[in-house]
Amino acid sequence: MTNWTRRETLGMMGAALLAEVSSVNASIFFGPEAPESPRRIEYDPEARRKQLYDLMGDLPDRERPIQVRKLDETERDGYLLETLELDLNGIEMVPAYFSKPKNADGPLPTILFNHSHGGGYDIG
Repeated sequence: MTNWTRRETLGMMGAALLAEVSSVNASIFFGPEAPESPRRIEYDPEARRKQLYDLMGDLPDRERPIQVRKLDETERDGYLLETLELDLNGIEMVPAYFSKPKNADGPLPTILFNHSHGGGYDIG
């Protein structure tokens, strides 16, 4: 038995679905203005972006300002560590850390690390 990743499985399912779509039954998937073949769909970046955001569900307004509250600042060996709380969507606060050199002045290079728990909610 092959152990496929979620991404591989979804890719194969999508390919199988598109292989089954023909000009006869395309309207089931694409509506009354179905293309003759999925391969003939023209690439439109704005339409694809809109489709992506529609598929992602109810998202916060992209124009909504992000609010940040500094909870703590700790001086460490050579750097400052700020503990922050971010209001990204007006619903749930997101904890964050920001570290910077102690004597920093002006713009600095930045690394953004998004923590992933891989579904293991017991680790954070």
